[in-house]
Amino acid sequence: MRAYNKVIAILFTLFLSLFGAVNVNAKEPIVFTSSNGVELTAKEYNFFVNMYNKDFPKDMTQEEYDFFYKGNYFNSPIEKKTYFEKDPKLKSGTFYGTSSKCIQISSACSGSYCAVTTTVTWYGNPSVKSYDLLGAYLADVSLVNTPLTRSSSTTSSTAPSYTKTASNGVGASIRVPTAGSNISLYQALTTTKGGVVYASYQHAKSNTTLAVSKQYNFSKVGYGGVFGFYGSALSVYDQMNGVYISV
Repeated sequence: MRAYNKVIAILFTLFLSLFGAVNVNAKEPIVFTSSNGVELTAKEYNFFVNMYNKDFPKDMTQEEYDFFYKGNYFNSPIEKKTYFEKDPKLKSGTFYGTSSKCIQISSACSGSYCAVTTTVTWYGNPSVKSYDLLGAYLADVSLVNTPLTRSSSTTSSTAPSYTKTASNGVGASIRVPTAGSNISLYQALTTTKGGVVYASYQHAKSNTTLAVSKQYNFSKVGYGGVFGFYGSALSVYDQMNGVYISV
């Protein structure tokens, strides 16, 4: 009888071990697939919507997913700040083609590093679609990786034409999509901890060239706390306020 009970106990323990392993290793269901074939669980999808905006997952790339997965950021709390631009002059039909846009900066930290993202959302379509700038000024932190930047609409997505990096900042010259609506711009970078990241989006008020879009240094007293313009660029960009976050 004792031997029988021992066998039963062993089998029961084995059953629990197998059952537990199945539960631990069970993969969470996929709830969303991007246009680039990136599959997301509900937790991952909600993380990206919170970190960026509701339109970000649509055109997410594998590189963007890996940026957060390899950094182990999905379990990190997200902090963010948003600035809304509302200019009454735009109602009379100036170069923006919309009454407002907003810029948001978010951070999620894990270990010694922080993922910092900038999201720009247009509430309408700009009538000028030339070389805009999206970038960050780094105060007492270091850039760890190559930034990921893109612009997306309902129908297409574009990559930067040029990215400038320095010890104290990063800036991307990028054109918004020429087709579609719901235009957003996104940028992600990894930094060390212990400082402040300032983010800025500067929209070209008139058609300009890639060469002119490069006419800046990184400066905390520049446009949006990031871009210290010189030359022809001084009269091209719209001087939208920036945002910042401590990491």
